[in-house]
Amino acid sequence: MQRSAQEEAICFDRPPYVYAPTTPMNKAQLEVMARGVRYRVIYDRTSLEHPGATERIHAYVEGGEEARVFAACR
Repeated sequence: MQRSAQEEAICFDRPPYVYAPTTPMNKAQLEVMARGVRYRVIYDRTSLEHPGATERIHAYVEGGEEARVFAACR
């Protein structure tokens, strides 16, 4: 689905995740951004607590992602 995006992808990122916290970078996202597709992602604050999350998010931002963090109400 990501690879079929032509102009923009808007995503919400919030645990629990179906994959392991050590999952490698989402290479599809990096490829799609490299061809000019705009990515806007809202991360739930709790997603930052997973190991390696901050590093992955920084790499996406360096690739062009517009990232925001939402401090969820409890």
